[in-house]
Amino acid sequence: MTANNNLEGKIAIIGMSGKFPGASDVFSFWNNLLENLEGISHFSKEQIASHFNIKKENISKDLITSFGVLGEETSFDADFFKFSDNEAVITSPQQRLFLTCAYEALEQGGVMIEDFNGLIGIYAGSSETDYLRTLEENKEVRSKTTSWQLRLANGIDFLSSRVAYKLGLRGPAITVQTACSTSLVAVHQACNSLLLGDCDIALAGGSSVHASPIFSEYMEGGVLSQDGKCRAFDQKANGTVASNGVGVVVLKRLEEAVLNKDNIIAVIRGTSVNNDGNLKIGFTAPSIQGQVDVFNTALEISDTIPGDVQYIETHGTATELGDPIEVTALNKVYNSLTTNHKDKCWIGSVKSNIGHTDAAAGICGLIKTSLTVSNGIIPASLHFNTPNSKIDFTNSRLEVVSENKNWKSNRRVAAVSSLGIGGTNAHAILENFVKEKQEIYVNKKFVFPISAKTTNALLRLINKYSKFDYKDVYLEEVAWTMQTGRSPLPYKTYVVASSFKELINELHIKSQFDFGQIPLTTNKDSFVFVFSGQGGQYNQMGKQLYDQEPVFKGFLDECFDIFESFGIPLKTILFSEEGDQIHEMTYAQAAIFSIEYALSQYYMTLLELKPAMVLGHSLGAYAAAVVSGIFSLETAIKIIVKRSGILERIDQGAMIAVLGEVNEDIERYGVSIAARNSSNQTVLSGKKKDLETYITKLEAQNIEYRWLHIKSAAHSHLLDPFLKDFSEYMHTLQFFPPKIMMISDHYGRALEANEATNPQYWVDHLRNTIDFKKCCDFILKKGDYSFLELGPGQTLSTLINQNSYFEESKIFGSIPHIKDEVSEYIGFLESIGELWKAGVTVRWKFFYSLEKPWRVALPGYAFDNKNYSVTDTHLDSDKNKIEKLSSKPHPIKPGNEEQIRKQIELLFIRILGNKEIKGDSNFFNNGGDSLMALKLFKEVKSTFAVKLSVREIFKTPTPSALASKIINLIDKKH
Repeated sequence: MTANNNLEGKIAIIGMSGKFPGASDVFSFWNNLLENLEGISHFSKEQIASHFNIKKENISKDLITSFGVLGEETSFDADFFKFSDNEAVITSPQQRLFLTCAYEALEQGGVMIEDFNGLIGIYAGSSETDYLRTLEENKEVRSKTTSWQLRLANGIDFLSSRVAYKLGLRGPAITVQTACSTSLVAVHQACNSLLLGDCDIALAGGSSVHASPIFSEYMEGGVLSQDGKCRAFDQKANGTVASNGVGVVVLKRLEEAVLNKDNIIAVIRGTSVNNDGNLKIGFTAPSIQGQVDVFNTALEISDTIPGDVQYIETHGTATELGDPIEVTALNKVYNSLTTNHKDKCWIGSVKSNIGHTDAAAGICGLIKTSLTVSNGIIPASLHFNTPNSKIDFTNSRLEVVSENKNWKSNRRVAAVSSLGIGGTNAHAILENFVKEKQEIYVNKKFVFPISAKTTNALLRLINKYSKFDYKDVYLEEVAWTMQTGRSPLPYKTYVVASSFKELINELHIKSQFDFGQIPLTTNKDSFVFVFSGQGGQYNQMGKQLYDQEPVFKGFLDECFDIFESFGIPLKTILFSEEGDQIHEMTYAQAAIFSIEYALSQYYMTLLELKPAMVLGHSLGAYAAAVVSGIFSLETAIKIIVKRSGILERIDQGAMIAVLGEVNEDIERYGVSIAARNSSNQTVLSGKKKDLETYITKLEAQNIEYRWLHIKSAAHSHLLDPFLKDFSEYMHTLQFFPPKIMMISDHYGRALEANEATNPQYWVDHLRNTIDFKKCCDFILKKGDYSFLELGPGQTLSTLINQNSYFEESKIFGSIPHIKDEVSEYIGFLESIGELWKAGVTVRWKFFYSLEKPWRVALPGYAFDNKNYSVTDTHLDSDKNKIEKLSSKPHPIKPGNEEQIRKQIELLFIRILGNKEIKGDSNFFNNGGDSLMALKLFKEVKSTFAVKLSVREIFKTPTPSALASKIINLIDKKH
């Protein structure tokens, strides 16, 4: 908090962005300040002669050959901001870069414009440049545009309104023009706008960008330094250096920023603006009294005594007249000893690092000072050796900071000045902000979502995150900021991590991915929730989610309590670490149903997602029916208890899954068809001895099969003796028409209201064959749907893929099976990540059971910048090169491996059906299951004559990975 914990009337700086000489962003700007680096570029006369197409000898010996360039004056991501190429070229560079910085600042502030429930205003100003004249002199440009178009694209009065239009800001959009003090005056106006309620968030800043450096002749006693060094307050001071620069801050009322736990970089206690009037020797001259008045007003408004201020970021232009007058005015206000403060007050000037950025000068000073009070380090003011003899430092508490100073007091108060030619002065009082301590998360895993408008931008953004220095922040703060402080863009990815080391490693891995050229999308209103039947249960199923996710725990506890009322200690059995009780009929069915119910409720809470349809397979139909609204949770559990009791009474029952379709009359074998899952799988049910007899026939025909973990014979003739009792029980229960369409796994179509509420339907459902294949065909004909499987593993996802050739990218799981090579909680987080990638909105707040984390500063967007200049000729000072991520695919090993991969691709196609298979196609994600994997194993083993285990198919499920494994085995063999 602030020192006195009084939040009222104060403004928080929650985001900032800028482009500075020698620094392309705020992070590198601050590093340069700490390293005492100067960002000014010094050009040779040969470069200047070549650029202006003049002879070197014609260049004046008094020409100042230094200028603060950005290195990206003509760079812009036109596509991102929806500019045509022509519009980008004719728009002033300072307006293009200011728009870019405005977006970056809002991003740093965690402001998602589309979700913000309030008004966002903008106050900013820029400099006059010669870019419009350059355009008007270009014949090609004039042939394509009108004078009015050029005026709109370059007029300094359109700076703020253009940003408001491009970013969709609906608060005040005010352009400010007060020469050098423009951007700090803009901050003053933005603060007042927030305090008056004109807007709820405000952008404030300035931009001064010349497409090419501006060189002027040195004039003794003038504004510009002869040697390109700005020596503020030094005996050798002889002027400042002209520079380009852009800066923007995001402002918010402090009490609201604290409540929202925004990234509060610094607090503005108060600001003041005035004009010198005619109390000076000339229009361009500064005024002692005008400055004294603005300083005193700012202190009074901010309720700050002069002695509390320990650092002042001055205007500090190093001019013969300006520096002495400014320090004289500061001494009159800040040298008062009436407060008994005798501590030094350090002064400095950022112009010594980056030169004078004209309309952006004030905001550059404010950004530096905000970082100073935030980090507790005062960077040195460069080129200061001997105090200017015209300045009285002897009898002053003011002292130029000539080397970095640690400033670690609990309360750090600073001031910023910006003084405009013409007499408009601005002064601001800032202080540091201290976060309230809160409980941190230990060893918890988080989802870190990343998105961009293009794949190239996504790769570069991943690279920026992987190289970022995550000091002084917590992992959950980074996750929360990425989740809630970045607008989701079309191309998405994510990583899951529980430490910064793991985060960086995962980002490095992700940076090697090929994200394709088409972003994944789904229609959140076209989801089918699917629920699997019995067989996937295991000890401690759902335990990791139960321990980590309180909302999920609440839904599962509902089930535990109701089952407990029936004398079934489900929680104890389910969460036991070992034992076979979980596979007993009563516990197995209760466990599967409870997990599926809790997952469905949690996903609907966690995501902005309601199913268009629900589909359950056998036992899964009861969880589907609850979601559909056909019966209540308590009614469903009553049915589960009765149903499992009946199935438990079947003596020697068993079930097998057979590869392929079974169309013959198998009742004569004493066996029933329990489920037609797909053309690749049929489930048979009956007494174990009858199934063993039938298996001999399957083996004789070389047909694959496997026993299911179900000690009963559901959906078979063995249930007939129990149906009357079940029917009578079902008639005692209450049913309702479905509110969400439910697909009958018995009929293979939508369940009608009169069927859903008829007890006899549920009696028949217990006995008759499940036709899952028909269900998939029905959904495919209905339209383009996505699937979310709610339950352990991906049994139904595999069957859906086998049946109707739905896109792999539109079938999602929830939690893995215990046999999968990923933990339950990681699998769950990856499920959320995959759904987010597909465009489903995640309510991230439910992941944080402790206090909501604070937002923090993170890398900004990685724009796809291109060069937009009227002419390709511009000076290159070898500064500010933008690093570009080179993403090269890993080369395939030559020779046999490629041949083997192609053979394996053909095997995939033959076993899976007519599908497009590539080297990275996952066997199981394309419809393969354990039975089909067994067939693939036999084919691979016989084709390549290698000793391969079945597990290798699961470990290397792509043609490329499997080919690499086979090559290794062949090499060992030879």
